[in-house]
Amino acid sequence: MTMSNVRRQGGMTLIELMLVLGLGMAIVIGGLIWYNSVKEAQRLGDGVRNLQSMTSAVRAMFAPQGNYDGLTEAVAMRASGFPAQMRTGTDGQMGHPWDESTNAVVIAVDSMNAPNDAFLVTWNNLPEAACTNLAAQTYTSYERLTIGGGNNRVTGIAQIATGCSGDSNSLTWRVR
Repeated sequence: MTMSNVRRQGGMTLIELMLVLGLGMAIVIGGLIWYNSVKEAQRLGDGVRNLQSMTSAVRAMFAPQGNYDGLTEAVAMRASGFPAQMRTGTDGQMGHPWDESTNAVVIAVDSMNAPNDAFLVTWNNLPEAACTNLAAQTYTSYERLTIGGGNNRVTGIAQIATGCSGDSNSLTWRVR
């Protein structure tokens, strides 16, 4: 083979092959990151809609009674308009987009101005980002929002950012 024949041969050098593989990997990794962010945004939207639908369904169910006496998870799940996505298959057990296990969602009767005139909805086992985003989108829409089971009402984003930490957070909304 002469030098002119070597120059005419096609093919890729090792460096060119590495560049192509590197570019392909960058595209795959970018696609996975994009997919995860879209999926998390969808979960957040589902979570907000499910919370709103559930609380509206319970309010409508108990409106004729005038209070929430007798409200349990099993009773709430029988309300017209209760979100099907929150049913875990076990009677009286509810889940949310980040956790569908037993006791992921807990409902309890609460009292503010009169006996049983409010109820609490608690979502357990929320990852940090989900807790922060869900709290930020809902803290002004309900009577009270607390993080981690405390009694301190959330009043701003800074409180949410410091309250939602770690891999397992809980949010409790008071609903009238």
